[in-house]
Amino acid sequence: MADTADAGNQESLEAFVERATAFLDEHLAKRQARTAFEWGVGEDSGVKLWEEPDSEEERVRLDDARRWRRVRFDAGFGWIDGPVEHGGRRAVR
Repeated sequence: MADTADAGNQESLEAFVERATAFLDEHLAKRQARTAFEWGVGEDSGVKLWEEPDSEEERVRLDDARRWRRVRFDAGFGWIDGPVEHGGRRAVR
């Protein structure tokens, strides 16, 4: 299999992975590794059956989602497999 996505995109898979990893390292916080489940150990504050955020919380979440989408798109990760003429990278293997 060729190392590039297509003839128009000469970025190697290794280069793409390196660039994507650097982007994620820069923009996302690391998650703590999960430990094995054990009954009665840990906290349950993140468990919610029904969540009804108020309008302001919904607005904040929507703004955050829009910001993250812009950051990804501006870095070239918005539509990796989309056609170039519509803003994608056409990086399909």
